[in-house]
Amino acid sequence: MEYLDGIKINKMKELKEKKYDTKLIAKNLAVSFMDQVFGDGVFHADPHPGNFLVLPENTIGMVDFGLVGYLDEHLKQNLANLFIHIV
Repeated sequence: MEYLDGIKINKMKELKEKKYDTKLIAKNLAVSFMDQVFGDGVFHADPHPGNFLVLPENTIGMVDFGLVGYLDEHLKQNLANLFIHIV
């Protein structure tokens, strides 16, 4: 276990006051989630603001991995196809 000193991701006023790049934070969170799902097949399955912290340099810190999801290769491919068809 490790302590992460960050700002909860939903504290927009505080993030902006401290000059964080909220668009970059959103991009980093989306890329992280996509890497977890489509790359690793293991993802954080309890994504509420209390489990996501913004750290220096607009990075994302995730805590509380008590609930995770798993995807096998077949399910990852089906999910990728779903996203492609939605777009």
